[in-house]
Amino acid sequence: MYPRQCTPLLIIALMLAATTSVQAEAKRIKKWVDGEGVTHYGDVLPPSYAGEQTTEMNSQGIKVKPKPPSANSNAKQANKPMEMTEQERRDKALLNSFTTAKEIELARDRNLQMDQASLQSLGLRLSATEERLQKTNASIAGFSKNKKPVPADLVREQKAQQTEISNIKNQIKKKQASMDATRARFDNDKQRFIELKAGSTPAEEAPTDTADAVPDVTPAQPAP
Repeated sequence: MYPRQCTPLLIIALMLAATTSVQAEAKRIKKWVDGEGVTHYGDVLPPSYAGEQTTEMNSQGIKVKPKPPSANSNAKQANKPMEMTEQERRDKALLNSFTTAKEIELARDRNLQMDQASLQSLGLRLSATEERLQKTNASIAGFSKNKKPVPADLVREQKAQQTEISNIKNQIKKKQASMDATRARFDNDKQRFIELKAGSTPAEEAPTDTADAVPDVTPAQPAP
């Protein structure tokens, strides 16, 4: 009787073990390395890494045979164009934006127009504030000369005007530095543009204003 009672239990145990083994085999852990060299683990491989060199491990952490890169991945890498360097991108944009060095100078002047107007406005504000401060100082000096206490509001006004003058001067200094940086940037672009054009064909190097030049032609002599 004992063997007959154990047979069903044994069959059930074998079935559970087989099911667990199949599930463990199916649930493998993927291991891959991203473009920055960071290693990742997960149940599902991201689509962007499909076909790349990956490593699989089972649920016990045992390494499974690695999957080599697919042929499509190798073909994709072979057909991928070489990335342009930052300097190459800047050179391309420079040549696409301007046709002559004179255009770069005009662009520089246009960029400086707003800064120049702002600088002029700051200069007017500075002059007006300094003039008000002179009047405030004169009023305070009058109270002191007559040995009278200086009103508190007049002292506050003096400090406010002094602070405003200091702020305006700082703004002028920053604006001038920004304009100097703009000039330097466009001067560098102009120099680089000239260098790039120096390597062009003679037809491309020809000046654009030759059409305005007056031809040197000897006037025809009147007939006798």
